[in-house]
Amino acid sequence: MKIDVERCLELGLPVPKGCFSQKAYVLLCLSEGHTITTRKCQYIGINNLHSVMPKIRDMGIDLTEQNKPVYCYRAKEIDPDPVIYAYMTPEQIKAYLEWKKGGCNE
Repeated sequence: MKIDVERCLELGLPVPKGCFSQKAYVLLCLSEGHTITTRKCQYIGINNLHSVMPKIRDMGIDLTEQNKPVYCYRAKEIDPDPVIYAYMTPEQIKAYLEWKKGGCNE
């Protein structure tokens, strides 16, 4: 499924360029300081954040992940069911950017 550029802009997320994989787009958002949630991803066209996150962790990339209720952009309300809520701290962003600069590719 293609990532919806208009919805990304609506949420203040970066514009996906070319044929970004879902994993690459999630990493871009996290490395720019955005939070990523299951509901946010579903709204922009990433329906399987639960399968993207293990791929990122398997690369050895450090990030912070919680399960908690979040806003649902489709229903326009807080969904009481806990979902993935992920972000990178400034230290994690710095480490990721250094890792990436070192020639490691997602």
